[in-house]
Amino acid sequence: MAGVLVSIVIPVFNHLDLTKQCLDSIAENTDVPYEVIMVDNASTDGTGAFLASRPVRVITNAENRGFQGAANQGIRAATGEYICLLNNDVIVLPGWLEPLLQCLREDPKVGIAGPMQVSPQGMVWHAGTVFGSQDDPVRPRMPFHIFKDFPGDDPAVNIKRSYPAMNFACAITPRKLFDEIGLPDEDTFMFPGFFEDVDWCLRLRKAGYLCTYCPQSRVIHLGNQTYYGDNLKNQSLLALEKNLIILLDKWKEEPEFFLLPPKIQPVLDEYYESKVFIMEEAKLLKHELARSKEYLNELENELAKASGVNEEATHYARKLERELQRKNDALEDASRSVARVGRELEMKNELSISLSGELEAARAQIGELEAALSRKLTTRLLEVLRRRVRIRKGSSPGAP
Repeated sequence: MAGVLVSIVIPVFNHLDLTKQCLDSIAENTDVPYEVIMVDNASTDGTGAFLASRPVRVITNAENRGFQGAANQGIRAATGEYICLLNNDVIVLPGWLEPLLQCLREDPKVGIAGPMQVSPQGMVWHAGTVFGSQDDPVRPRMPFHIFKDFPGDDPAVNIKRSYPAMNFACAITPRKLFDEIGLPDEDTFMFPGFFEDVDWCLRLRKAGYLCTYCPQSRVIHLGNQTYYGDNLKNQSLLALEKNLIILLDKWKEEPEFFLLPPKIQPVLDEYYESKVFIMEEAKLLKHELARSKEYLNELENELAKASGVNEEATHYARKLERELQRKNDALEDASRSVARVGRELEMKNELSISLSGELEAARAQIGELEAALSRKLTTRLLEVLRRRVRIRKGSSPGAP
């Protein structure tokens, strides 16, 4: 297609209502020459007939090839100078595409640019993908969305940065880089997909390019609608677990500074100290507490069944009792962790209030010092001027 600047590739499997929203938003809010390539993964809800009525190019599969398999078909068929991968559960907003193109054009080392993805309520869904450090107790060398659930207007998420990876729910890259780097890996990772975007971004960075987050561009992402639903949930959850293992194994030999660049560490530290992160960690601890309590109940039931049956059962019951004690100890440790997190949050709030008061007092003291200095300088200047006048009078002709 002549004159196409951007090819927008959208894999779909059912969810016709989401596809309509997505295409309507593109038509309303995209001002550069573009084409839309829809790759239909054997939808059964009327998606095919609907797409035939729209001004889009359609590739129809006889079976569901998953997100990445379908996306790669669209990439091969694209004619634009740039290729934008987009989920059909994304609603693009006015001015979404131009900042991404500018990000790529102003720095030839930027290989992929992604927008701020927010929920319909304006909370961040994606603002860049980072890796936990090797000694992170929860996410050692694991990828995750930084600043997730932050308000979209928070200053921390409105800074343009290069991150280890971007999310393919909405991302744009020069077409030539797919020729240079190769297409995202659709064979290694399990159907229906997860982490192919992280893997491709790491390959991109190994070639010397940057993955850049561009908050001047913003889209609404409804989140995981493409994978979940239509009897795909169990497969998706399994793929999420297995593909993470595949990704970590594939890149396990890379040094930590590649997965977690030094420039990102201060950003990650800021995120870890945020109220949003602390509250999320507290929520996870409470969830673990609930799971531990359920497990304890199961152990108690097993104890009741095993009690008094025979010597072997008695031995098993004692083993369960020891396990129960260990779980109780873990439960108490977790409870103390939750309390400690609460105390730390209160201490940070109190410290912030105290520092604010000290800052105001310091400002007042500086003001007083500046006023006193000004008075002293004025007095000194007057003394110098008077002395000079006396000297001049004393040296005038006819002076006694």
